[in-house]
Order: sequence, then C-alpha cells, then structure tokens
Amino acid sequence: MGLPANIVHNTLDICVSDFNDHAPVFVRPFHNTTVRIPENATVGTLILQAYASDGDMGQNALVRYRLKPDPLGSYKMFEVDGSTGELFLKEQLNREKQKIHEIRIEAYDQGLPTSLSSDLDLTIYVRNVNDYEPEFMVNEISVNFTEHSDPGSERIKLPDTIDKDQLELDDPNDTPSQVCYFIVNGNEAGILSPRSRNPYIDS
Repeated sequence: MGLPANIVHNTLDICVSDFNDHAPVFVRPFHNTTVRIPENATVGTLILQAYASDGDMGQNALVRYRLKPDPLGSYKMFEVDGSTGELFLKEQLNREKQKIHEIRIEAYDQGLPTSLSSDLDLTIYVRNVNDYEPEFMVNEISVNFTEHSDPGSERIKLPDTIDKDQLELDDPNDTPSQVCYFIVNGNEAGILSPRSRNPYIDS
C-alpha cells in the first residue's frame, strides 16, 4: 500500500482433486442377459467376462467385482475374479435340481470415503444334454412282405419311439435331436433297406 506501490507476481498451481461422483457402468455385457450353458459343463469353465468402466480418476476409477448373495444360493455355484470380472463355474450343475440360476455381479470402485457400485443381473440357463437313449414303444413286431414284389414297392413303419430327453426341452433355443434307424443284424443278404431318418423299412 506504499506510494508508489511495489508489485510482485507469482504463479500458483492449483490441483483439483477428483471427487468420487461416478459409479461403475457395465460395458460388457451392457444389459441384463441370459447365458446358456450345458449341464455337463466342467467345474472351472469360463462363462463370460464382465467389464465395467468408471468415469472418475485414479483410485476412484479402480473397479473390482464380486457376486452378491441371492435367496436361493445360486451365487455359490459360481465365482467371479475380483480384478478381471471373469465368471467361472464353481460347482457341478444339476438341471434336474435347478435349471435356472439368477445371479448378480456387483462392480464397485475404490473411492474414498464412499465406494460407488452398480449391479448386473444374469440369468444362467442350464441346457439339457443327451442323457437318455430313444426307446421303442414295443419290443417286438411281426411284418409281412409280398413275395416277388418290386424292390421299394412296400414299406413297413417301425413302432414309435420315445426319447426322455425331449420331455425336458422347455427352451425354444433347444432343438429336438433327430432319431436315426439302422439294421444292426439279420439283413446280411441286403434284402431290407432302412431309411435312416424315417421310421420305415423298405423291401
């Protein structure tokens, strides 16, 4: 405040600390989804990798992953790598016991003093595998062909079959398996001709 005034100038660097105001956002998968895995999948199978990004900086943007408990305990069947978000099968699946598992992956940051998080809901559908052999409805039939008839002019329909695997199909993405037919013995002369994808025998 002197007269005349003496003035000095200096530069000050102002560092703006990041405030943890962004919760992690799932990028992959980007919405709740259904994953189908076969019931005979081996323990340790990689199911998917979840990935979430955070709009903050530094420690506030460091994302970790964990499974949240659910009422049915499905989370115990799986495990998630806390750093990579990879989801693995932890226990052997049993479709007859439970065919659908609803689990929730939580992505949370390392922000202080408060961590922010978001959830990803996953539906794990246990696909049926081929457990049963097709069975004929009857064990024995008698058929007659006409002597000297032209080859292929007569055909006999085989008894109906039942496949217990087909009874367990309840997902439109599961397609019924095709039953094929073969003569395994008694046709050494080649007189009869099976139609492998149709339940008929031609003379």
